[in-house]
Amino acid sequence: MELLRIPTARLELVLGTPDLFRRDLENRAALGVALDARVPEAWPPPMMDDATLRQFIALSSDPDGPVLAGFYWVLVENGERILIGNGGLTLEAPDRFALGYSVLDEYQGRGLATEAVAALVAFGFETPGIERIVAYTYPSFAASRRVLAKSGFMPIGAGGAPGTIAFERRR
Repeated sequence: MELLRIPTARLELVLGTPDLFRRDLENRAALGVALDARVPEAWPPPMMDDATLRQFIALSSDPDGPVLAGFYWVLVENGERILIGNGGLTLEAPDRFALGYSVLDEYQGRGLATEAVAALVAFGFETPGIERIVAYTYPSFAASRRVLAKSGFMPIGAGGAPGTIAFERRR
């Protein structure tokens, strides 16, 4: 099966499928083969656990369920392909996607999350009817707040989960 891929200057965002999410959960070597990328020992990134992967499998397997577009982020650099993070969009309301993302610690601070978020925002706004994209983070996640600010998101108040703050970008 041909996977949807979004190229950026340094990354390739590969749309997750139930098969890819299962490989991530059960056999990371098989995930690397499917993505044609090295999976670092530190995988998975923060905020991505087995429960989240099981949720992604369920969401992406249900044709009548909420829209989920979860992407694996592959860094293409010096002839090597390395899995560095993931992120995507979930339909929260008819006019709104929620954005989430996570990057391995060793690849933070290089502008890679900002590059990927820009691609995800562009992808999200290609969807008819989507007028805004929201993201939720914790006040202590300064890097995440910087990525959102650089990507044109504005703080809009408390997030839905305890202790989180919400950011929004309008079309």
